[in-house]
Order: sequence, then C-alpha cells, then structure tokens
Amino acid sequence: MPCTCRATSLGLRVGSTVLAGEPVLQLTTPDAVVGVLATFPPDLAFDLARGDRVELALPDGSVVAATPRGGDAQGAGQPTLLIPATPLAAALAGQPVRVRLIQDAGWLGVQILAISRWFAPLSGVL
Repeated sequence: MPCTCRATSLGLRVGSTVLAGEPVLQLTTPDAVVGVLATFPPDLAFDLARGDRVELALPDGSVVAATPRGGDAQGAGQPTLLIPATPLAAALAGQPVRVRLIQDAGWLGVQILAISRWFAPLSGVL
C-alpha cells in the first residue's frame, strides 16, 4: 500500500551482513511521535520496570521527562522505547540524547524526609 512516509535506515552500513527477515528500514508517518530507543544495563532495568522517573537531556541542552512505552520496559539488554512528555521536533530524530534514570526513594524514604522536615524547625529550640 502506498503511504506518505519517511524511510529511515536502521543503522546498516556498506558491507553489513543482513539475514533473511531482518529489518533494514523503518517507515514513519509525518504525525509519528519521536521517541528514544535506549538499552539499560541489568542493575537499572529493574528500577525502570519499578517505575522510576526518566529524563532525556537533548542536544540543545533542554531536559524532558519521559516514560517507557507500555509493555516495553523489558529486561536488561532489551531496547526500551521512551516517549517524551512533550513532543520532540522531527529534526531530533537520529541524534544522540543522554538518558537519566532517577531512582525513587520509595515509601520509607519519603516518610523519613517528611519527618526530618517536621523536626528541622525544632532543632534550634533545644
């Protein structure tokens, strides 16, 4: 079927070996969402699956929050699609970005922080 699409190479170079059925191009429509495909090491894959926050540092210096696409937060070594909270310009497609995983302190960490804030004003009284 014909489409108004953009064809992007999936990283093949001259001389690359391609096996039967291996994808070599990706077709995207003009209204497609620009996302980031990232691979996380084993020690961070669990944190990502747990729901910790993800930030993307873009080449222009701006920082954007991102979330893993539903069902794609797989195990270590598996590419994970990160969808930015605000749409990215199509010109950023193919450019490298820095991915930062912000680990959540968990329920106990939040409680300790709340208690320490409550006691902080009292520390000068004693």
